[in-house]
Amino acid sequence: MIVDTTYNTNKFQIMLYIIIVIDNNYRIRIIACAIIKDEIMETYRWIFDNILTDTDSFLRVIFTNSDPFII
Repeated sequence: MIVDTTYNTNKFQIMLYIIIVIDNNYRIRIIACAIIKDEIMETYRWIFDNILTDTDSFLRVIFTNSDPFII
């Protein structure tokens, strides 16, 4: 899974959080996106809990840009 957030690129100072996976055919799939107002642990926990609940899958590997709250 690859996760990335745009950073305050609009006049409302909100971010787009995109979650991407690479499937078994090596194709990139966007599985979720969220509009968030902050990058704190509770926000990420809410996103990951919802993905886990909705997909019933376990996240094995996460690639990110070293954000301490995601780690």
